[in-house]
Amino acid sequence: MLTDQKIKALKPKGKQYKISDEKGMFLLVMPNGGKYWRLKYRFADKEKNLAIGVYPTVTLKQARLDRDEAKKLIQSGIDPMQNKKEKANKTPYSSFKQIALSWMDNQKAWADNTRSDALSRFNNHIFPFIGDTTISEIERQSLISIIDRLKTKQIHSSTITKIHRLIVNTYKQAIALNACERNLAIDIQPLLPKGDKTEHRKALSTNEIPLFLNKLENYEGSFETICALKLLILTAARPNEIYKATWCDFDLDKSVWIIPSTKMKKRKEHPIPLSKQAQQILKKLQTITGNREYLFPNQRNPKLHMSENTLNQAIKKRMGFDATAHGMRSVFSTLMNEEDFNPDAIDVHLSHTKDSTVRRAYNRSPYWNERLIITQKWADYLDNLK
Repeated sequence: MLTDQKIKALKPKGKQYKISDEKGMFLLVMPNGGKYWRLKYRFADKEKNLAIGVYPTVTLKQARLDRDEAKKLIQSGIDPMQNKKEKANKTPYSSFKQIALSWMDNQKAWADNTRSDALSRFNNHIFPFIGDTTISEIERQSLISIIDRLKTKQIHSSTITKIHRLIVNTYKQAIALNACERNLAIDIQPLLPKGDKTEHRKALSTNEIPLFLNKLENYEGSFETICALKLLILTAARPNEIYKATWCDFDLDKSVWIIPSTKMKKRKEHPIPLSKQAQQILKKLQTITGNREYLFPNQRNPKLHMSENTLNQAIKKRMGFDATAHGMRSVFSTLMNEEDFNPDAIDVHLSHTKDSTVRRAYNRSPYWNERLIITQKWADYLDNLK
């Protein structure tokens, strides 16, 4: 008989092999390391193998209980394999999309922006290709094609990893719902691109900033992308805070942008003072997208926000800089610290420290008056560099 210790010690080989337990049940060990419970039995004079589940999701104890239930069905004249298929057909979840959405519904602790990011990745990169397919019928090549497509589009390796993780978790949900028995997404994990974890933090050097600002003035992309890049560097906000920005969070009369707690990592509202230059950009942009929810609507679907890759592609591909959108925050931090501004005020501006802000009372937030000065000095500094 098997034990957990024996099972954990089983190593994959060049070919699949099986290790017996008892009463017809055995463990099938795959070349990729997967371990699958099977029950060998006879029904209507035919030899069959019933899939019980995957170890360790289905424990040794649970597998034996399921085996005994299957044995009872056989004694009652019921084929456990056919019984399993009939139950699967009655489940309200069968397609990949249905199961993915049910998994998302279970993530009660997610912040709104986390949920929005996940749904956007599903809608843009996964659902169009396998969303309507019954998850048990999806072939490994379909998943490989999704990854290959992302590589061809030169999506950042960290984003591809996040998309792959969504597929993995959807399969885990499917296994729990008995909609499939194997996590194909784990099989293709070796195909994921290996990227530098710190690559997304690359920033412009001090010498590159004037060139970047002048290239931005002559940028041939969309007006919305130009405005997004300008606000990115003027406000030192995170890229996702820029491309997800909504008009209802801006008070142009009071020159403040209050990012809601649901969009912030620390679940606290974050007010950002707006320089005169930022206000001018926003007023021009308002004449174009002011009737939309987002400042920067998606070109394909204006009800959604700008793609998360737009800003990085503009900086890297279109403008030719070896830097990323997130790196703009480092530029702000470096240069403002060199100007001898209060480092605590700079950290609060970057939302690196706890900030007890309250909507409509942002003037009482820590270092607010200093941040007003820093923001305008920063904007004027950039104009001088340009």
